[in-house]
Amino acid sequence: MNKPKQGGYDPLDIHIGQRIRDTRLARNMKLETLSERLGIISQQQLQKYESGANRVSGSMMFRIASILEVHPGHFFSGLVDPRTKQKLPEVGLQGHKILRQLDGLDPDLAEILEKLVSKVKRIGTIS
Repeated sequence: MNKPKQGGYDPLDIHIGQRIRDTRLARNMKLETLSERLGIISQQQLQKYESGANRVSGSMMFRIASILEVHPGHFFSGLVDPRTKQKLPEVGLQGHKILRQLDGLDPDLAEILEKLVSKVKRIGTIS
């Protein structure tokens, strides 16, 4: 199966790389700083990830997400689900901060918070 490409790069790799770059810049982090914190790749390699020229492995994506304080799924936000043809939901940096704080929360409390957020969203759409 041939994968679709734009300018020789896979569109998925371009999307992930752009999300990494956008998140790094939103954190006011220099390329050099992220490279140093990763400790195992050069700035040139990181640039190739961000441009989509090189594919980011799962383990590297996990390390980058940890340093940038986002869920690894953040890098897939905005993609179209091939099964449903629907755009995956966007989760902003503030949303990821909240999600990280909620991780490991008591399941009963998490359910209550989920219902509360649902109600707040409904009220926001009615106004």
